[in-house]
Amino acid sequence: MHSVKIHSANKKEDEELVSFSSQFPSEGGFKLALDRSPSYFESLLKEGFNPDIIIGRDSHSGKIVGIGHRTELNYILNGTKQRLGILSGLRLLKEFRSGIALAKGYKKLKELHNQKTCRGYLTTIQSENKNALKILTSARAGLPNYHFIDHLTTFIWNPTVSKEMKNLQIQIFSNSIVETYLNQSHRNHSFLSLVVPNFIEKQLNVRKFSIYTNHELIAVFSLWDQSAWKRWKILKYNDYWKVLRFFYNCWAKIRRLPSLPEVRAELSYVFLTQLKIKQSQTKYLNSILNKILEKTKEEFPNTYLCYTLAKNDPWYDTTNQIPAWKIQSHGYLVNWEAKSPISNSLQKGFSEWEAGLL
Repeated sequence: MHSVKIHSANKKEDEELVSFSSQFPSEGGFKLALDRSPSYFESLLKEGFNPDIIIGRDSHSGKIVGIGHRTELNYILNGTKQRLGILSGLRLLKEFRSGIALAKGYKKLKELHNQKTCRGYLTTIQSENKNALKILTSARAGLPNYHFIDHLTTFIWNPTVSKEMKNLQIQIFSNSIVETYLNQSHRNHSFLSLVVPNFIEKQLNVRKFSIYTNHELIAVFSLWDQSAWKRWKILKYNDYWKVLRFFYNCWAKIRRLPSLPEVRAELSYVFLTQLKIKQSQTKYLNSILNKILEKTKEEFPNTYLCYTLAKNDPWYDTTNQIPAWKIQSHGYLVNWEAKSPISNSLQKGFSEWEAGLL
């Protein structure tokens, strides 16, 4: 087997990175690929601080065989502000997975990590990706420790117009004192939550809203459209879904679920982010979510809405009742320490995750 050379990517390799990512199939029955055109580097600047891209090349052919990247963001961890990284975009050709390419890649990640101040990296692995779960969490020589945090579900909704909730009104976020206070608040019993940086909140494709009832503010939320720099597309379906796709789409239309698009088509979606609800009003979560779906359909016609929750989140059971595609995954904190800095928190609360950053 050919050896792999690992290095930090530079902007001269941008076009190759975009091409590799946009042609790399995911695991599972739907083969998805992530297109970060026009620029892989520029796309990461919209998602976090201090991005680094690690690239692996076949030492003989010089072709890219694997990539991965890290960014940094501030989080509230156990009540204090902490800098944590996001580890994402890991792509490695199958013929190189049994060698030492992974260990070399993580060695490079550790070198970069030692130059930074973050305590570790949040990452997710899809539950159906059994091979990645087995290898990456093995703590074998050369790999960091993957400290399990929670099981996660990403809900993908096909927004519809509700006939109820006439007493809920959505307005454009006005930056009033009361709206700003709720937007910057932290949910009770959350031991891990993102401090959303200004460069994300001020992006033109982040639309912020407030929800009122009888002139009382009860919730705030944002819709984040990332299609200008990041889009998932369908590469292919396995034989099972080739046969069933037509019948599934007929059923999905009746159930108001997302449909399965043509091969090579892009998925049209936005992210629900920074949903904050007054503690006294969380009993109306179902109505609030349905009102948000209605607003999404108005703002982004023919677009799906994505939202991620941990399974021990108190909002999970209510959210899970709304018909959706559901992508199951495992959430981890990755570092080189034997003990996770959040391992003692799991019995005390729940973790919050941003779908648009995973």
